[in-house]
Amino acid sequence: MYQHISDTTNGYGLATFVKAQAGRREALVDVLADISRLVHQSPGCLDYTISRVPENDDAVFITEYWSGRNEHRAMLELPGMFELLDRCAELIERFEQTTLEPVA
Repeated sequence: MYQHISDTTNGYGLATFVKAQAGRREALVDVLADISRLVHQSPGCLDYTISRVPENDDAVFITEYWSGRNEHRAMLELPGMFELLDRCAELIERFEQTTLEPVA
């Protein structure tokens, strides 16, 4: 399941905090699980993990690691991806995203 990032200068990651609309976290998790299944089939996806935030009933945290930025961008071209992202958008109140630079 996990691949090693052999050239960390090309590795790319994102950490995303998502606040779902009140009471909609589980619906969001369901759609994100569909996205996770899809992106794990994408070349260059090293990891895509969705986590509930225990102390916040409406929060989700997503971490994703890719072999490079281009592989991440290519994921958007996967069949059905834009439909899934549209389904997410209607469930999200706000999100904060941070770029990561994998080192080990």
